[in-house]
Amino acid sequence: MDELLPLYLGEAGDRLETMEGLFSRLPDDREASRLLRRELHTLKGASRMMGLGDLADLCHRGEDLLDDSVPFDPGAFRSLLDELHRGLEQLGSGGDQEDSGAEEVEVEALSPAEPASTVRIPEALLNELSDQSVRMRVLAQETIGLIDGLHGLARTAEHAVSQENQAQVLASLATRLRRVAVGAERSQRRFEAMVEGQYRAFRSLQVQPVQPFLQQLARYARSIGESQAKDFSVSVEAEECGLDRRIMDALREAMLHIVRNAVDHGLDTPTERRRLGKNKRGLIRLRASRIGERIRIEVEDDGRGIDRDSIRETALRRGLLDEAQAESMPESLLLSFLFEPGFSTRKVVSDVSGRGVGLDVVAAAVDRVGGNIWVESKIDVGTRFVLEIPVLYLAEMALVVDAASFRIAFAGSQVRFFRQLPMGEDQEREKEEPDSESRRLDLRALWGGRSSAGGLVVETRTQGLELEIVVDDIIGEEAIFLKQWPSFGFPARWIDGVALLHDGRPVIVVDLHQLYLESRQPSRQSLVPSRQTRKRRVLLVDDSRITREMLRRALVDGGVDVHAVPSAQAALWYLETRSIDCLLTDIEMPDMNGLELTRRIRATPELSQMPIILISTRNSREDRLDGLNAGADAYLAKQNLDIEELLRMIGRFGFGQ
Repeated sequence: MDELLPLYLGEAGDRLETMEGLFSRLPDDREASRLLRRELHTLKGASRMMGLGDLADLCHRGEDLLDDSVPFDPGAFRSLLDELHRGLEQLGSGGDQEDSGAEEVEVEALSPAEPASTVRIPEALLNELSDQSVRMRVLAQETIGLIDGLHGLARTAEHAVSQENQAQVLASLATRLRRVAVGAERSQRRFEAMVEGQYRAFRSLQVQPVQPFLQQLARYARSIGESQAKDFSVSVEAEECGLDRRIMDALREAMLHIVRNAVDHGLDTPTERRRLGKNKRGLIRLRASRIGERIRIEVEDDGRGIDRDSIRETALRRGLLDEAQAESMPESLLLSFLFEPGFSTRKVVSDVSGRGVGLDVVAAAVDRVGGNIWVESKIDVGTRFVLEIPVLYLAEMALVVDAASFRIAFAGSQVRFFRQLPMGEDQEREKEEPDSESRRLDLRALWGGRSSAGGLVVETRTQGLELEIVVDDIIGEEAIFLKQWPSFGFPARWIDGVALLHDGRPVIVVDLHQLYLESRQPSRQSLVPSRQTRKRRVLLVDDSRITREMLRRALVDGGVDVHAVPSAQAALWYLETRSIDCLLTDIEMPDMNGLELTRRIRATPELSQMPIILISTRNSREDRLDGLNAGADAYLAKQNLDIEELLRMIGRFGFGQ
């Protein structure tokens, strides 16, 4: 639970801020009273999930004060809000309440129902935007004058059709048209300059300093260190770097996991440090630096380093390597196995990490923002995780290539350069013995086709591994928005998804690193895999971030594939394009509650048979009957939720059971 405390404090702080605003509208605003009750109810559920009974009781007392059957007492409710503030401050003082920045990050893009975060705007920038809006309004009025002038010219031309002196009229029209064209061109240039200024101004609003983000990570590291009685310091260097706040939000959980690894896996014990002659205090460095239009973030520890032998042993045990490959494989490629799903060399599971889940999720989060990640390590010297990510969150740039008449795309951020493949070079390589250190991957053989002579070699770097990608031709670079690979397609871990090109043609987007690893597996028969048994897919709906994260982690540990969303509307959007095996939903939620969501699904023919489990803090007989009458298959109480029972229930409701 200590690991989730920053997450809880972040959510509770946000909800208290919302409550303060709603409280100012009481007692006259009945809608504010309803929303206030909902906020208290959700915070009560999250507090009980965290085992914080006193705070949960305070929330329950607040609900009683808002009951319509009793007169509203502003003084009593003010005191209750103050008590909640004090309770959270005391709770956060042990782990530094400012760690509230460590909030949950959804894997998918935030839905419109997710509350927006606050962005502070510098006064000078606000004034500039205001002035530009006035100038654009004036320009819009000038454009109306230009349009009126064009209409006048059109009328003159119509009258000239029936007149004898048409040449004279045409000459006059030409003169007036030139004047209009000059005026329009001048206005267009001014308009373009203003739009560009507005674009730069709004873009700068998204770019926030990286320093506070790294400081939050540093505080989080120290809080974990206290729980493990480890003695270390954390240094932060940011070099005045800025980063799109949406990228920081998308990477927050990934960065938390890397920091957890540095403290739990990386730092050695005082005994080990004394034996190696190290300083008795460990050190974790958090650095950010600007590299062109990208930011490099590094998390480095001076601990024990990563044991390559353990990685080889784990890779052999999982069938990712054979003995010959394990002996000759370079260290950089060995370290890249750490980003494999479920890959862990840890023998003992701690309260912080070592559950075999994490670095694959980290790599996926970095990929989604158009970045790259790799790890460097030396035994008894330390480990360094390096992320290179774009400054701004834009559509992902992908390189589109032609390979054996197929169009294939991969992340443009991975491309270093490309060169012509000399005639006969690939044929000569085919005659050589297979080399485990070979970094060449021929995309033309992706679908079982034959490699043609010649072609192009694209030099790439992905997760610290340099690869040579052989293709027939380069189509070009395009900005794409990645979509999920359809469920009816064959399951391939090396397929990131599908995207539409500017001409409307679909293109498969591949994960080069994963494709290369699978191509090196000794048991591989084809890069196009056969369909295998998949995990049960569950959609989790709850507006409480802490509850979503706790349930998600518990279900993932139980072998379930979980997607979590914050609202019923977001769940309906998700179900429009994707299939699941079971729906878990809270009841008290904004806009549409869980009962309404259940009725909506039951009324939709293609979803009517979907298993639905309601999970709520409401636990009366009437509440359970309401849930079952709405169409739920089961109703569970959050207060005494048994995860094992929930997993068994999902197994009974899910496919193949």
